[in-house]
Amino acid sequence: EAFHVLEDRVHMTGYSQGGFMTWRFLCNRSEIFGSVAPMGAGTRCLDESFPENPVDILYGHGTTDGLVSFSSSVPVREWIQEGYALNEGVLLAGDSEYEWTRFEGADGTIFEFMQWDWETPFALGSQPLRAHCFPGSGLFLGCGADNPVHWGEVVVEFFRSHPRQ
Repeated sequence: EAFHVLEDRVHMTGYSQGGFMTWRFLCNRSEIFGSVAPMGAGTRCLDESFPENPVDILYGHGTTDGLVSFSSSVPVREWIQEGYALNEGVLLAGDSEYEWTRFEGADGTIFEFMQWDWETPFALGSQPLRAHCFPGSGLFLGCGADNPVHWGEVVVEFFRSHPRQ
């Protein structure tokens, strides 16, 4: 109330550890979000429950992620598809280096999953991060400013398009 927040416009995004935190907030406080956009982090609710309230999700994960294995995204996608009773999905965009798929539930809940092969040259100590990176950025932890997808822009547009229902 003090900050005059539009309650139907509360969203959360996070990368890596911030992505894990985004999932945890979704699991524990789904009633406050319009949508969430975790990236480079694959986890389910810690107690194997499912978020009480439907929340639209944009989830991104690099296929050659050197820090958080892409294989961790597979059970998360299946968990969301099953929990929200989503359709088989439709490819929104893609080429030989990325795929962006939208799944939709009968109640209108949206889950979009983006995977990419682009990589960053950065390493965390001796650990190459590879696809643990931001598509569309040539800056630190970016994996290419010339990519057809700019993660930050996609997230902001997703948030604008998915207020809390």
